[in-house]
Amino acid sequence: MDKTLDMLAWLHRLIFGVALALAVVGLSIHRPSGIYAAAEDEISTLQTGISAVSEQVDDVFKRIYAHSELEQSTTDWLALHGAAQKSVPIEVDLTGDLSIPDAEVDPLVTLDSQVKWADRIYLKDDDPFYLCTVQRPQVFSALDRLFASSPPPEIQQITVFLRRDRPGVDASIHCDLELTYSAQVGTSSGTRSVMLDVPSNPMSINELAPPGPGWVDLDLADTLKGSGLGDFEDGMSAHLPVLQQFWNEIGNRPPGAALSYFETMKDQDQEKSKEKIDILGESLSGSLTIVLTCLALLCLLIYLAVLLQQVRTQLPGHSQAVAASQFFGIMSSLAGRVVMCVLLLFPLGVVADSLFRVFPPFASEWPGPSWQVSISSRWLLTSLLAAVTALVLAEIWRILAALRLQPAAQPAAASPDSPTQPLPPASPERLARPALQNQKQEP
Repeated sequence: MDKTLDMLAWLHRLIFGVALALAVVGLSIHRPSGIYAAAEDEISTLQTGISAVSEQVDDVFKRIYAHSELEQSTTDWLALHGAAQKSVPIEVDLTGDLSIPDAEVDPLVTLDSQVKWADRIYLKDDDPFYLCTVQRPQVFSALDRLFASSPPPEIQQITVFLRRDRPGVDASIHCDLELTYSAQVGTSSGTRSVMLDVPSNPMSINELAPPGPGWVDLDLADTLKGSGLGDFEDGMSAHLPVLQQFWNEIGNRPPGAALSYFETMKDQDQEKSKEKIDILGESLSGSLTIVLTCLALLCLLIYLAVLLQQVRTQLPGHSQAVAASQFFGIMSSLAGRVVMCVLLLFPLGVVADSLFRVFPPFASEWPGPSWQVSISSRWLLTSLLAAVTALVLAEIWRILAALRLQPAAQPAAASPDSPTQPLPPASPERLARPALQNQKQEP
């Protein structure tokens, strides 16, 4: 029994040492950082918000100019000259400071310009919705000068260029009108664009329709926030905390180049986490080291459970030796039992952390079939180790319960090997009592 108890204490120290070594290896391995993926998400969120604003601006301008004086005057002039065209599409081109830095339109736009534009939107410094008002006689006069007595052409579109002298809501807005129409020279046909000499005055649009079914939101900041860019607590700037950490490297890059930069950094970080594990100067495979160490801990815990079952079966007659052993002696108090429980659960926690947090970057270098290190196989290994740990704890509690009951089950009789105690000397009255009894029996 003494050798079994010594083996029990040594085995427990070995299990804790192996688990501690595995924990140190797991903590020393470089873990892939999620900061690069978070930065990519913020760039994608920024592009999504800007694209949503671009769509909102296009929709609002179509509504603004759908029945404007410019469109009505042009179609009336065409009808007056016998043209069959019933409508003229009008496109708005925001130039200069009013332009939206959409990477889908301009791939060379930088992140710095996008963030500054978003900040101006939140500060209400950018109000791009303007209607360029014109007078019907002036439109008729400009079209008459362009086409004189020739047949009216097919007008493909009218482009309204909006530009601003400088940033700020108090800056002057200017309108320029460009007419694009079909033209034919000899046997060749194409399109021609000319500037319309029509005076135009910009008018700021604050509302398209009163509240109701036809109401359109003109607040671009709400669109940005609705796309996940910025917070909803009346923030006055785009909220991009991760990108700010890399702003010196990516601020002057287009969004596509910034995404490529973070993709490269993420790949390098992933490769760094796959470096070999060095133990005592030897480079070991990360996947083999983690999986085989977990399997070794499982085998050692099974051996520990078998030893505990042997101790429990041999407990009668050896209770004092078991209670005084190193392994069970510490558990004579509540604090000792708590410490032992933590020490026995420690390997389970280390194995779970190693298999599900540390191991995934090493899965690709596993030399065997991939199913051996799949998520299901790792869950199975962790479940087996948890079951064996529960069996070990159950055996310990059974032995402790038997030790508490063992003294009460023993009879309180003297040992046959104990020395005999001398009887006390008889008193004179006790010696005289038999003589009196003999005299009474005589006739």
